[in-house]
This record gives sequence, structure tokens and C-alpha cells, in this order.
Amino acid sequence: MYNDRAQIDMYLDWDLLPARIILDEIGTVAWQSRLETDVLSLKDNIKNIDHNLTFKNIVRLDKQLSTVWSARELTLLNGEPSNLSPETGYWLVSINEQFANIIYDFKIVIDDTLGKIDKEIQNWVEALTHHGMYQDVVRKYRDLLQKWHNKELSFTDALILRTKIDPDIRLLESRAIENKLTHEDLRLIRPYSTQSQQYFNEIIGTFDNKPTSIERVRKLEANMFKQYWFSLTEALRLIGDALNSLGRSYKKILDDILLSNRLKILNDQTKPDFCIDSPLGSYIQVYYDGSFSTLNRLAHEVGHAIHQSIHRQSTIHYIPLTDIQSETWAMSFENFFLLWLGNTVPLMRPSIENFIKVQEIEMNYRHRMLHDFELTVCTSGLSNPRDITSLWVNINRKFYGMNVLFDKNFETAWMEIHHLVSAPFYLSTYAFAKEQANSTHFIDLINEYIKKDENYDGF
Repeated sequence: MYNDRAQIDMYLDWDLLPARIILDEIGTVAWQSRLETDVLSLKDNIKNIDHNLTFKNIVRLDKQLSTVWSARELTLLNGEPSNLSPETGYWLVSINEQFANIIYDFKIVIDDTLGKIDKEIQNWVEALTHHGMYQDVVRKYRDLLQKWHNKELSFTDALILRTKIDPDIRLLESRAIENKLTHEDLRLIRPYSTQSQQYFNEIIGTFDNKPTSIERVRKLEANMFKQYWFSLTEALRLIGDALNSLGRSYKKILDDILLSNRLKILNDQTKPDFCIDSPLGSYIQVYYDGSFSTLNRLAHEVGHAIHQSIHRQSTIHYIPLTDIQSETWAMSFENFFLLWLGNTVPLMRPSIENFIKVQEIEMNYRHRMLHDFELTVCTSGLSNPRDITSLWVNINRKFYGMNVLFDKNFETAWMEIHHLVSAPFYLSTYAFAKEQANSTHFIDLINEYIKKDENYDGF
């Protein structure tokens, strides 16, 4: 089971029939008339003295619209052409704008009564206010991403254009506010080079302390746990058993994902891993090849799904999850799973300990370095690929030290970091989340969440 390379015994894909049905339905006159009636009713009663009732109607309508947009996003992510007619698309955008105006009007109505309304509405207004402050810059980044996806821009051009659409790095400021961090926090002042260089010098010591290629260093890292391979069936069983040790209801979340065909297994590792949160459920996409590292990647995305499921069933589901909250839960589940696996299969403990060390360097310290690179590109006004490559080499030199040799391919590896365009300033999230996950047990996150949401009855 563990000592020979396992074959990937199945490839799974999403069943997007529910999403397609939703997209077909919104093109009908009946569905559009019903939604228009709800929007008009909400608009006419925005000053209703019963703020709680108005708020509940807003949340209900928001869920309807979120379901539609999620269905559209899922089909596009799956590479399917949009089956929305141009007329339906324009109508949907128009309804969305009307709804946004209603939310804004409601916020004005209750601005003077924040001390007299429920805490849940106050929290919602706080989140709404933050998102409204940065909508203009978020829209610019979204347009940039769309042009890159459509191949209207090369990756390099898209990265360079970031400095023009957001010269004051307001998106970084937005992430700081959303995650309750100071600007200094997000600049990651604490150095990363001392720990990382020490780690790589220890590895190079196995080569008689001679300068060693980065490719050879990575192979040595992989060799620490290469003897273990898992078929996809085995991987899902192990993750399911770990969840079951927390309670049957947690394993049921994974079972429901599998039964509803919301897990897509990739055989192309250039495509991103993610777990999309939607009113239709969590949809996971992840690369898997049977190796120990991809077993951990699968566990990471399942951790996201557990968090999303708990949040959707809570009474505070309308408050958006922050980046650091989301990644902390996923990494905390990784830690829980690795501990459970080591206790379940004691022979694996040495490999697991090695893997944990590699993950700490990768997720905490390397992502500090990557954020350092991203921030410098965006604040230095670099507009020449050669200058960006030079910066990349210099910053990586601080991370790896002088004894790790870079080849020509590595010198342009920055072009493969899609987060720089698809998720600007998200790289630092992994470093913050890793530190929080290391200091928090997964079961404590669950218990804290349930305690915070006194009306939570999901489990």
C-alpha cells in the first residue's frame, strides 16, 4: 500500500448540472419577473422600521444572486462557454446594480442607529463598508485578470500593468483592513533569510558542503518522503477516517462532496488548486499524482471545504470569510491530518516530520520571500522583464543563500507564479495563516466557531 508507487485509480470531475439548470432558469420570464418583484418590494420598504426584517430579506436576495453568479463562475472555471444570452447577461448586471444600490440605501438608513440594532447587522455593515471602499481598484484588477485569461495580455505585461492601475497599492491596504492587520504587518518586516539559509545549508551538508543546484536540492527534499504513494481511493479513505475521528458529521461533508461530484482531480499540475465556496456547496479542484505532497494538497482543500460548510450553516454566513481565516483553517486541518496519520501509521512518522519541516520553509518563509518580491515589483516601477528577473534572482539569493545554484529556467520562474496576477497580494496570506495554524488545533477552531455562533446547529 505505502511502499510502491500507487496508480491513480480514478479521475473525478465536477457535475455541473445544477449550475447549468440555474443558468437556464434565469433566462426565463417567470424567474426574472419574480426577482424583479422582490427587488422592487425591497426598494419600496427600505425605510421599514423593522430593520431586522429588511436585513433578512436582503440576505435572502443576496443568496439568490450569489447562487447565480456562483453557477456562472463554476461553468467558466470548468472551461465551458457561458450559456447566458447577451440580453440575460445585461439584465443580470442591471439587477445586481439595483441590489447594490438598495444595500447602500439601507446602510444610510441604519447609519444613525448602529448602537440600537443587532450586532449581526453591525458586523455586516462593517464588512460592507470595507468592500465598498475598494470596489474601484478591485474592478481594475478583475479587468486585468480577464484580459490575461483571454490572452490579450502576456503574464509579464499584466504584472507590469499592476503598478499603473494601483500605484498606491490600495489593494494591499484593503487586505490589511480586511484581515485586521497593520500596514507594517503586511510588509512582513520580520526577516525570513536566516531560517531559510540555515535550512538549505543543512541540506547542502549532505553534498560535502559544495555549492549545489536548486534542482538537486529539491530532489533531495522529495526523497525524504518519496517511499510513500497512495491511490486516490486510499487518499480519500485516509482523509475521511481522519475527519471521522472528529465526528461523523465532518466526514459527511467529504462524503457529500464525493456523492455530488464536486471534486475534480487534475493530472496537470500547472493548473491551480482551489476550493470554491458557493451556495451550491464547496467545489474542489486539485492536482493529485499519488505522492505524499499531493495527499497533503488534497487534505488542504478538504480543510477549506470543512470551514466553508460550517460557515454556510451558521447564522453569520453573510459575513465574508477573510483570506487569513480561510487559509488558517485549511493549514490547521493539514496539521491535524498529518498528526493523525503519524499516530495511525507510526512507521510514517520520520517522513511526516521531514515533510512538516519542508512545509514550514515553503509556506511560511518562502511565501514571505515571494511577498517581498511582489511588493518590490509593485513599488519600484520596474517595467523591463530583465530588471524583474534580476530582482527575482537577488531576492531568492537572500532566501537560498550562496550555496544554492540557479539555472536559466529558475531565473525566469517568476513568470510561473500566477498568484501575482490572479490573486494580487495573496501570497503573504499563507505566511500569516501558517503561523496561526501552527499555534491553533483544528478542533479548537471548530469549537471556537460554534461558541461564537450561539445559534449554530449545523453539527
